[in-house]
Amino acid sequence: MKKAIIPIALSLLAMSCEPTLVAEFQDKAVVEGYLHAGKSPAVKIGRLIPFRSDVAYSGEEVDQLIVTVTDESTGDVASLRPQGNGLYRDSNFVVQKGHTYTLKLPYNGESVTASTTIPERPQGMALSKSTISVMGRPHMGGMAKAAADREPAVVSWSNTDNSYYMVVVENTESNPTSIYDWDDDEDRPKPMFRMEPTQASSSQLSQQSFSYYGRHNVILIKMQPEYALLYQTQGNTSQSVSEIHANVSNGYGIFTGLNSDTLQVSVVPSTGF
Repeated sequence: MKKAIIPIALSLLAMSCEPTLVAEFQDKAVVEGYLHAGKSPAVKIGRLIPFRSDVAYSGEEVDQLIVTVTDESTGDVASLRPQGNGLYRDSNFVVQKGHTYTLKLPYNGESVTASTTIPERPQGMALSKSTISVMGRPHMGGMAKAAADREPAVVSWSNTDNSYYMVVVENTESNPTSIYDWDDDEDRPKPMFRMEPTQASSSQLSQQSFSYYGRHNVILIKMQPEYALLYQTQGNTSQSVSEIHANVSNGYGIFTGLNSDTLQVSVVPSTGF
C-alpha cells in the first residue's frame, strides 16, 4: 500500500543554529525550509550566533518578520504567519509538484531570498519483500547481535535523470518492541533510520539496520541537489545549517523542495538462524 507523507525522519524543521566563530560578525538570518509536495509551507528562521560576546545585533525579532513564499508558476503569494520560536506557516497554501517557489523576507536591511522547484513524485518504487524476519539477542561482549534472513530487502525506483534520492525508514507502532536488550533506556535508538542521499536507483535495507519489530514506513524522498549537498556536508564535518550557504541569498541555510512515496514493510521475530 502506497501512502505519501511528510518524511518525519528528516526532522525538517529542527533548527541547529549553533555558535559560529566568525572574523567579522554580521547579523544574518538563518533559513531552514523544506517544502513538500501536497503540504503547506513551513519555514524556520533563526539568526547567526557567534562565540564572541562583543558583537552588535540588529533589532530584528525572528517572530516578527514579514515572510512570504511566492508560487512563480501561478503568481500566488503565501504570507506565512509566525507560530513562535521562529517558525512560520500558512495552512491555506498547498505546495504543488513541478512548481517553483521563492522565499522572501527582510532582515537587517537586506532582502533574504531563496528559490526551489518541487520535484515530481518518485516513480516505480518497489520493495523486494514485505516482511523481514530478525532474531534479537541480548548484549554479548558489549555488542548486540542479530541473525535472520540473509538477503536484505531492496528498495528500488526509476531514476533515468540521475536525480538525488534518500530512503528513510520509520517504525509506525505506538509502542514498538525492541529487537535487542538495551542496558539503559538512554541507549535505546530512535525508531527510525535513514540512508545517505544517492543518485542510484536502489538501496538495501539490512536486518542490522532495524532496532524494533513491527510495521515500518519505507519512505523514498526525491530531493533537489542542494539538500543532498547539505546532508553530505553535515555528515563529513561538524558544520550546522547556520554555517552553510546552500541556496539562500543574503543569509545562511537552505530552502528546498521534496516529494516522496511510501511503502510498508513488517519486521517480525525469526524462529531460528
